Amino acid sequence: MSETVTQLGTLLAIATAALFAAVWIGYRLIVQRELYKARQSSEEARKRLSAIESSLRNLQSKVAATDAMFDRESMEKRVRATVEGEKLKIVEAAEREILAAVSAANPDFRGYTTELAVALAANRVRVDDWTDEALLRSFVDQLGPRGSN
Repeated sequence: MSETVTQLGTLLAIATAALFAAVWIGYRLIVQRELYKARQSSEEARKRLSAIESSLRNLQSKVAATDAMFDRESMEKRVRATVEGEKLKIVEAAEREILAAVSAANPDFRGYTTELAVALAANRVRVDDWTDEALLRSFVDQLGPRGSN
């Protein structure tokens, strides 16, 4: 019986070793399968991250282009506003110069018309529209580009 117990013990030891080996091999297979899945998931995640980074770079370049466009439009608006302001200043200065020239010419014109009226009255000459325009053109020509003689 001792031999049977020894054989039974050996058989039990072999069965236990076989069971342990099977469990160990199964565990290793499960670990390898999970590592493979993890590597696949990691690779997919890297691909998605690369795509996201690429999209982000494209988006950043579009934002930079949009900023540049807005900066250019803003600059154009400021330039237009400045040009409009300068135009107004030039027009106002020209109006002041015209008013000053008219004011300077008025006394000369009044004196000339007074002298003309006296001379015409003295000669009893009637002035029609054509003569009136000719006399006015003559006076303006005498003033010349300087504004008065």
